[in-house]
Amino acid sequence: MSKKIIVTLLLLFNLNFYSQINFEKGYYVNNSNIKIECLIKNEDWNNSPTEFNYKLSENDITQTADIKNVKEFGVIGDFKYIRETVKYDISESVIDRLSSKYEPVFLVKTFFLKALIEGKANLYCHISNNQYKYFYSTDTIPVEELVHKKYLTEDNIRENNSFQNQILTNVKCETTLINEILKLDFDEKNLAKHFIKYNEFHKSLLVNYSKNLSKGYYKFILKAGVNFTSGRIDSYLNSSTPDKVPFKNKNNPVYGLEFEYVLPINKNKWGVFFESSYQKYESEGVQYYPPYYGVSVTPDTWTIKYESIALSLGTKYYMYLNKNSKFFLNVAFNTITVLDSEINKNNYFNLETDLRYMFSYGLGYTYKDRLAIEMKAGAYNVAKDYYYYKVPLSTVSLRLGYTIFNSKNK
Repeated sequence: MSKKIIVTLLLLFNLNFYSQINFEKGYYVNNSNIKIECLIKNEDWNNSPTEFNYKLSENDITQTADIKNVKEFGVIGDFKYIRETVKYDISESVIDRLSSKYEPVFLVKTFFLKALIEGKANLYCHISNNQYKYFYSTDTIPVEELVHKKYLTEDNIRENNSFQNQILTNVKCETTLINEILKLDFDEKNLAKHFIKYNEFHKSLLVNYSKNLSKGYYKFILKAGVNFTSGRIDSYLNSSTPDKVPFKNKNNPVYGLEFEYVLPINKNKWGVFFESSYQKYESEGVQYYPPYYGVSVTPDTWTIKYESIALSLGTKYYMYLNKNSKFFLNVAFNTITVLDSEINKNNYFNLETDLRYMFSYGLGYTYKDRLAIEMKAGAYNVAKDYYYYKVPLSTVSLRLGYTIFNSKNK
């Protein structure tokens, strides 16, 4: 029952907050070079977009603009994309698909390129299927790809690092040593650092968009709360339809520690987490029997004492309300390790417990990435895999969380 409740709530939250991805103040430039101010749906795209959604005003309808009709678009102070027709290296980067050719294989394509650094020398990025391509331009050189390609030889995988020669020839200031460029790694952090240095030397750094990119961070969260637990004995001794013996519902404390890594994608809306939590449940239930030839039958009393640690591995999805507040949904796979247990009838018939597994589902609210409140639910059979008995427990927990460490604040 608890699982049905939580799944229903998750669906309601999804429907309610789906539309709350922010439309932010931005602009686009059409093919007639007219700049149109608007509100752009900032989706922090994992792959370089070919279109985007926008509104002309807060109460206006959502419209879509695409690469055919837009030369440039952006959100002020956050990001900027420009449309460029460029020579694009289509060589494979996956290890088992590498070619033996040293030279890049160019095709002419039109993309939205994301601006990273703008100044006397500009740095751009294009992402497709987790493949990062970087482009640059200067006062005298139109936008072209920085060439970096892996290729196969008879006995090894080698790299074509022509981008180093491109930078050495076209984006080198007097204070930069040749050896620095030859050691330059082909990634966003190091390329951006070099272009910033070049533009600052020429006193021409206009915008550094790379500092606005989503970055991953991790945090440790202490948790404490209460479990609302219900359980029962399902006995199949007399028929295929179980005789259900409910335990009394109990409220028990739960304590935990969570490690979460917030991923650097979709404006930090996704996270993965590992949690360890301790819980204890004690209750009893009475199994009644129908009269036997008119004679009443003495009922049996079942008792349960169940102490365990749950190890949870899961994922979270955040829905931002504003800068300080956000809701989240989570789902986790749980391994339940029994510390101590006792399930018996009339103190003489015992059922044994075993390592158990279950999925749990939750939703919650976080304030300033520091305080959190969460509701979580799950259900599983705590007894071993007996033929005649099952002992299902269902738990809905309400937990408070306090972040004791956040790498974002270092």
